[in-house]
Amino acid sequence: MVNLINQITFCFIAPSVKGWEYKSSTSTIGHYFHYYSDVNYVWLTYGQANGKRMQQKVSISDSPDSIVSTTTGFILNREFKKNLAGTGRKWFGDEFNDRTKSRVYNNKLPGLIPNQQIIYRISVLARSDRTTTFLIDENNNRIGSISLNPVNLADGIGFFASMNFGVFSHSSNLTDQRSVLKLTYNVNDAISTGYLEYFEILYPRYLQPDNDRIWFFSPNKSGVFEYLISNFSNSDIQSF
Repeated sequence: MVNLINQITFCFIAPSVKGWEYKSSTSTIGHYFHYYSDVNYVWLTYGQANGKRMQQKVSISDSPDSIVSTTTGFILNREFKKNLAGTGRKWFGDEFNDRTKSRVYNNKLPGLIPNQQIIYRISVLARSDRTTTFLIDENNNRIGSISLNPVNLADGIGFFASMNFGVFSHSSNLTDQRSVLKLTYNVNDAISTGYLEYFEILYPRYLQPDNDRIWFFSPNKSGVFEYLISNFSNSDIQSF
């Protein structure tokens, strides 16, 4: 949104360099990001022609095939802190070793629906000459582990580090709608080093905004849907 001095408001809609998208190959929703930029650039117009305008849509009067009051909420942790081999476009996040074995990630899950399941997708890697393991806990409950194969540390031939990926689940009955995700690199030697690439949390969510904003995907089927969205702080509501 851009507010000018005469109170005229312009709303610009453009794709981001990172976010969430539907992946047709797996029929799932996952995150995406740009390898080379943190910002996006958009041409509003050129050659003195008008830029693209958002078209108004008239609300349909058809009876809905279904009424939607819930959706999937998304949390992503993906940081670009370390380029392990000093080359290429692969960057990774927090480091784990025998001195910092565990890290805890606190995330509020707005609108969390109880008595259902939360899904965790976690990608980690390790550089070690032995098989190592990441232990995964949610609110002090073990939900799984990820094993990583050894690599040859003696020469520069082969894989620099071993990567693996795990999918886990946990009850959505969390205190204060808060995920307390703990990753522990289960090693006792000074040679082995582990890294977090990313984790995704997909949780059942009511169609309720957080700070008066909510975005969501429509059901993955055709039809007419009525969305029941509640708990806005005022009646000045816009949808895009």
